[in-house]
Formats: sequence, C-alpha cells, structure tokens
Amino acid sequence: MSLQTSPQTVTSPVVPGAPAHFVEALDVTRLIERYRQDFGLDVADYFHGLSQVDIYACARTGYRFYHPFTLAGREDLYAQLASRFSWYYTDRPEHAIAERYLRPSDRVLEIGCGAGFFLRRLAARRIAAVGLDLNRAAVAQCRAEGLDARLETIETHAAAHPQVYDAVCTFHVLEHVVDVHAFLTAAIACLRPGGRLIIAVPNSAPSVYGADPYFALNAPPHHMGLWEPASLRALTHCFPLKVKAIQGICLEAADWERYLIFSVRHHPVLLRKHNWLLWKLQRRYVGTLFGCFVEALMLATGPYRELVVIFRRCAAD
Repeated sequence: MSLQTSPQTVTSPVVPGAPAHFVEALDVTRLIERYRQDFGLDVADYFHGLSQVDIYACARTGYRFYHPFTLAGREDLYAQLASRFSWYYTDRPEHAIAERYLRPSDRVLEIGCGAGFFLRRLAARRIAAVGLDLNRAAVAQCRAEGLDARLETIETHAAAHPQVYDAVCTFHVLEHVVDVHAFLTAAIACLRPGGRLIIAVPNSAPSVYGADPYFALNAPPHHMGLWEPASLRALTHCFPLKVKAIQGICLEAADWERYLIFSVRHHPVLLRKHNWLLWKLQRRYVGTLFGCFVEALMLATGPYRELVVIFRRCAAD
C-alpha cells in the first residue's frame, strides 16, 4: 500500500487517499544527539541523507504522524531498549484497566504481546488468549512458559481468523505503526460484532510532549505517530467502531519537568506557580510522608501520560 502519492504530496496513513497537511519539521542532527545523550543509542543510520523529519496531520482525523515513512524502527532498536532498560517491557497499569472490560468466557487477541506480561495475567484468570509479536526472542520466551504466542503480523492473522475474538488488545503498539489503516482494519476484522478493541498509547497532546518535540522515544525511529484523545475519537468516523470509554493514566513525578516547560509557556501565572511549587516541594521532601502527599497531588492534578481507549465493533461494517 502506497501512502505517498508523489514526492510533494503526503496522504494520510489512517484514511487512504485523504490529504495531510504539514505541521512542523524536526532537525535530524538534534534528534540523533538526543537519542545518544538520553538513551545511549546510535540511530544515525535511520536518517541517512535527511536533514529534517517532517510532521504531518491527517485532514480527516487530526492524527499527527512522522514522514518519511521509512524511518520506522527495526527489531534491533527494540532489543537494545529492552536490554538496557528494565522498564521497557513490563507489566503496565493499562493491563489492569483492560482486564476490567474482559469476561472469563472471552477469547482475547493481544497484538504486540512482547514477553507475555498481559498474557500471563489472562492465563491466571483462565481467559483464553493468543499473542502476536515480531520479536523472535519474546515469542520464544512466551512459548517456553506455555503461552500461545505467534510470530506473525496482525494482517496475516486476520486473514485466517476472521471474527474469532471477543476482544483485541494492543498496548503501546499503534504509535509505532506506519500503515495505521491496514493495522486497524485487520484488528477489527478479527473481532466478532460487538467485540471490544482496546488500545493504549502515549498521550501526545501538547501539554505532555508538545513542550519537547525532541523527546527521543516519542519520535522516529521509535515512534511514528502522535495520538491524543481527539484523533482517537475520530477513528469512529473512519472505521466501524464506537467509543465505549477513554481512560487516562496520570503523569509520574519524573514527567513533570517536561510538563513544567509547557506550563511556563502556555498556562496563566497562578497555575504556573502552582505547578512549579508542587514540583519543588516533591523534590525537596522526596521519600517522606509529606513528599508522598505532594506527589499524589501532582498525579491528581497533572495531565494524562497514557490513554486507554475501549472501542466496540459495530454490528455491521
């Protein structure tokens, strides 16, 4: 599927043929340096011959995405992140949220199962589940634990398993996907009418990441798209889906420095001072009872860091 109609015209990866408009450009040299500085990763080969990475927005959904599409990360990039940072593949709060929408009798598909954290949760509840992943080592690890994990794409799986599942879940995968239309079409095809599509993505609304467009892990080659509540809701205009619920996971204290940059630039004076004071108090009293209280207040008043959307497949396409 060609997502670019000509060197001058970029079309939406969500709605085939729909126009996309230019939003801004990122300097490649600066982006490469942030990957090296913040995460010790050399990603220079992804950007060979480029001086900038462009951000476009889909005219139909508002979804912002990176261009050119050839920048998507390869398996070795994710392997490096997983080996260096224990937080990269782990049990997530989104897993617990998704579980609330699953029944013991459900048959569940997870796209991007990784090392099987969510599959293990479902196995503990005796919920039948299948996981898909393109990481050979992760699939092998799941299989060694008796989990049903398969090394295949969602497009391949959907062709052989139409309308088989009561729920399809995908956690922090969609922001890595280039051809969003093909991915979501295949995911929906696996669902029975009335089934649930549960998607978790980083919240890329301006208040979270907008203050630092060079935050490496929210840019290519790691991420290829920027999702926020409005663009997720807009998917219901393009696919046979209805939004059942949207839930958010609050910022962690470590995310507040980035949030404060946005606050200084965009918030009224009193709100800026309120945010700055909370951050200073939390840093000063970290590890104390008062520090815990301040951190809880920060988490309650800050924006959402992650989004979990529960869609329902409509009865008829």
